[in-house]
Parts: sequence; structure tokens; C-alpha cells
Amino acid sequence: MRISKNELLILIVLAMGLVLSFFALNSHAQSDGLLHVYFLNVGQGDAELIQTPDNKQILIDGGPGSTILERLGEVMPFNDRSIDMLILTHPHADHVAGLIEVLKRYDVDQIIESYLPYD
Repeated sequence: MRISKNELLILIVLAMGLVLSFFALNSHAQSDGLLHVYFLNVGQGDAELIQTPDNKQILIDGGPGSTILERLGEVMPFNDRSIDMLILTHPHADHVAGLIEVLKRYDVDQIIESYLPYD
């Protein structure tokens, strides 16, 4: 099967358009200079993602299970595998269990915890 020059040119233009649209869609990392706070529905428990004006990401709690990964995927670019800070407010399962999955999937620079005792 031979491809004509015109067909090859069309394929190249389409491929470039696909690559450019990929980067445009992926740039929704909210680099608009504003503070963004996302309240993530993880079922019972809590999880919030804060994105600072300089694109630092802070995750507060993780909910009771792996739902946090889906919710992060909805607000973070799919190729972003890092979180700058993770904050655990208290060690109840409905706040901490999801963080185990987060730590498996994401590189976390800093973890802050309250050191509250809990069995």
C-alpha cells in the first residue's frame, strides 16, 4: 500500500494536531495564578486537594479506600505522579486508609501528621 504525498502531509498535520491537543488538554494543571481547593468525594471520610498559585499540590487526608485515586485523576493531569505535601489530620481509617494507595502511586515530598494516639 502506497501513501501519496498529500495523504502523508494530511497524516503529519493530524498527528501534530493530536500532539498539540494532548498538551493543551494536559495543561489544565491550573497554572492561572489562583489558589484552587478541591473537595474530593471519597465516600465516608474526607479528602481535599489544594493547588497553590505556584502549582504546589497539598493533599489533606485520603478517605477510607482507593476512591481517592479516581478523584485525584479527575483534577490532576494524568501524567502527574507527584504531590508536594500530604497532611493527615488524624489517624482514623476514614481519613488515612486511602493515603496508603496514594503513597503507592505518587511520589510525596513531605508528610505532616498530627501524632494523635489511636488504636
